[in-house]
Amino acid sequence: MANAGSNAPVASKHIFLHQLSDQQANAKVRFLCCIVDYDDEKGCLTVEHKYPRNVSGAYVTTATIDVNLVLETAKSNLKEGVWLNVIGYVQDAGNKGRRQSNLGRRSSVMNTLLPHVQAVLVWDAGALHVDQYERILKKHLASMNDD
Repeated sequence: MANAGSNAPVASKHIFLHQLSDQQANAKVRFLCCIVDYDDEKGCLTVEHKYPRNVSGAYVTTATIDVNLVLETAKSNLKEGVWLNVIGYVQDAGNKGRRQSNLGRRSSVMNTLLPHVQAVLVWDAGALHVDQYERILKKHLASMNDD
């Protein structure tokens, strides 16, 4: 067991992507997301996760991730449509970007501040059953709130 003076890294908080905007600056988080776009000049991903799906009028949650610190190990995974696990630190100021309604890409697009994360670890989620992941994480988060 680590003591208060330990040099052990801080544990990440496992969350849904839509919970990023609720986190304090510099919070260490872990989440699952799908790549929408990769700007290789800036080393920045735009990612999303449509969850919860059954909320009327909800938005697809979108965020930006700076992957410059992990480019050597993650570059082969940075393609549109790939699901990633990300561990990183929430940045204080969001990036101006797009947020779309859950009615699809044809619907209205508005400028908003997107949550922004500095990635320290990124890996391909592989063969994934997103609905099963969502169910398990929801149950896990509920059990954490019961404590």
